[in-house]
Amino acid sequence: MKQLSLILLTIIILISLQITFISSLPPFTFSSVNTVRTTWPETQNDVFDGARWVEYGIYLAIIFAVILILGLISYCVGCWFCCLRCCGFCGGCTTKGQTDRYPYTPTDVKGPALIFLLLYIVILIFASLGIIFSVLFSSSLRTVVKESSDSISTLNTMLNKTNNLGQIVSNQVYGIINKLDPYIQEVNTFQQPLTNIQTSLQNGITTLDNFNSTTGQTINSHVNVIRSDLQIIRDNNDVQNAPDPNTIIPDINGQLANSINQGKTYLNQGIQQVTTIKTTLDNNVQTTKDQLNNTLKNNVVPNIETSLSGVTNFITTLQNDYLNPYFNQKSVDDGTYWAYVGENIRLALEITFFGFIFFLYLFTLIGICIKKAIPIECSYVCTFLFAWLFFIVAAFQIPLFIFVQNACHQGPTTAKTVANAALDGGNLNINGIQVNVTNAIDNIFSCRGNGSLIQAILGEDYLKQFNIDTMISDITNQVNNQLQNFNISNTAGQVNNYVTQSNIQNVRTDYTSDVNNALESLHNTTKQFNDYSNFNGFNYTTYNGALNNLNNFASNYGYYYTYENVTLFDPNKSPYNQSTSTRDAATDLKTKVDQQIDLYNSTVQEVLSLNNTANRIESNLNNLKGDFVIANNDLAGVKSLPNSITNDVNSLVHSVNNFITNTVNSLQPTITGIVYDMVNAIGTEIAGCAFIGRYGSTLGDQVCNKMSYQTILTALVSLFIGITMMAMFMVLLVVGKKVRYQNKVIKSFEDIQDNVATAQQELPEKH
Repeated sequence: MKQLSLILLTIIILISLQITFISSLPPFTFSSVNTVRTTWPETQNDVFDGARWVEYGIYLAIIFAVILILGLISYCVGCWFCCLRCCGFCGGCTTKGQTDRYPYTPTDVKGPALIFLLLYIVILIFASLGIIFSVLFSSSLRTVVKESSDSISTLNTMLNKTNNLGQIVSNQVYGIINKLDPYIQEVNTFQQPLTNIQTSLQNGITTLDNFNSTTGQTINSHVNVIRSDLQIIRDNNDVQNAPDPNTIIPDINGQLANSINQGKTYLNQGIQQVTTIKTTLDNNVQTTKDQLNNTLKNNVVPNIETSLSGVTNFITTLQNDYLNPYFNQKSVDDGTYWAYVGENIRLALEITFFGFIFFLYLFTLIGICIKKAIPIECSYVCTFLFAWLFFIVAAFQIPLFIFVQNACHQGPTTAKTVANAALDGGNLNINGIQVNVTNAIDNIFSCRGNGSLIQAILGEDYLKQFNIDTMISDITNQVNNQLQNFNISNTAGQVNNYVTQSNIQNVRTDYTSDVNNALESLHNTTKQFNDYSNFNGFNYTTYNGALNNLNNFASNYGYYYTYENVTLFDPNKSPYNQSTSTRDAATDLKTKVDQQIDLYNSTVQEVLSLNNTANRIESNLNNLKGDFVIANNDLAGVKSLPNSITNDVNSLVHSVNNFITNTVNSLQPTITGIVYDMVNAIGTEIAGCAFIGRYGSTLGDQVCNKMSYQTILTALVSLFIGITMMAMFMVLLVVGKKVRYQNKVIKSFEDIQDNVATAQQELPEKH
């Protein structure tokens, strides 16, 4: 509930603008009084027409008069009843028509006494409720006083801070750079992909180096061995068309080395280009922040300082002219102290007022118990004398309740009407900013959470009136231009070019076809090894001819030899030694056969050696095929590197371009949001208005809900007590008379008994 708070703040603002207010108000007129109004005037004409307020005052006066008339009627009834009683009616001292009995007995008193007790209980209940409502009212009032004191103290503290609001905000505006830093630093997220690309390129170079020092060397060693063995075969003059070791096996090592060295060169250039991109991004981030800082310093800060200076001047004037003289801390403390003192006195009087009834009718109870009329008569005299006070309390409080309820529900409309009339539609110019006072009041007392007084007074979009959008547009244009420098398409394209030129994807690691050709050529060459006649001057005609000649000679003696048993042929033995000529002929034949055997054996050894060499070559060639498989596996990752790097670079370029596009599109609303949030946060910190909202809510709740209803309940209780007391007055008249008359009869009866006893004592003496 903020109704009363709205009214109070409207009055304060209008007073602070008193010169303009007085000169701008419509003339206050006084037309004819036509009727009775049950609500406050609402339209501007009615608000400034005194007759309408008189009509409303008549309505409250009627309520006041009705309650007093009700009290007067109850007094008249009481007086009329009293007159009847005095005339012998309604409990008078007439007899019952039976002279032998007393007019009133104790039984006759019980009926009125019971009625008295019931009325007393009713009065006690109402009095208790009156005390309870008074205490609740006191609690609510103390809450209002405390909240008012705390709110004024907070307001003073807050307004002291606003003296340097422009400078404070200006200093904090530089924090926009820090707020924007995450957006700008998002560029740094691209550093990791670039680092990954660098790492991949460096790993490729390392792999190539490792290949050169391991698998490459193994292949080179195997090639050299093969070439050496091929040279052995080629050096044999008996071998025809032997493959040339320098041509049949290509220069695998040289070719690999050239491809790998070329690849390494271009990969290194790619690494250098990536380093350049990373450095460029870092430099552009700092350059962007520097440009943003300069723009804030030269454009935004001066404008905000100038714009907010008008607000602070307005607040300072309000503080110096009104708050400091009348609502300084000492005045607030003194007011709070005396408010508590006054409330303590009021509460004590109300408790005494209602507590008095508790004791008033105790005299009646005592009188009934001791059968004495004086206490009862004192009670109804006091009842007659003081009952009117309860009617007067009700007569004042019921109209007061109506007035407060109207103030709570219709007061804000009336206050806004006055403000609109005084301020040309409720608008106020603060340093060029048009402020609607009624809206500002609503905003202030609706303030919650992180709301600020500046935002509440100037409106949600007050920064736009500072031309902040133009300033932010200047910032974003500069940052957008700088963001174009983040475009890495060209430099990234060079990385792709270097990686493509490295040609490592085409490094030849499989020479199987060349090896197969070498094997085929080797197989063609080794076919010669099947015929010994091609080696060492050996031929089978001469070889077989030498053995045939020996057998022709030996057959004359009945012998036949083969190369397996020719060793048994001995020219020095019979029958070949029979003559010198025979022995010489046998020796000559044996020598020729031995020569052929020796030539055959040497030829076999030579061919066997060549076969072994050929087999070794074939084995090494087959091993070389395995080396190619290993080489292919070793360089498989490197061969895929150009495609992988190209994809990574293209993906990075796409991400950077998206970043630039998205940042350009979102930068202005982002900066606007950051500026608004920062300025509002500062406003909340040094000029937060949540306490005013809480105060308005507390004041409205306590006054419009609790205190006003506690007032009407107290008034109704007082009214019922007044009426009940007048009923009690009439009952006590009857009770008092019957107790008094009963006592008189009892006294007369006792006197008669005493006279009879005295007479009885005197009779014997006379006799």
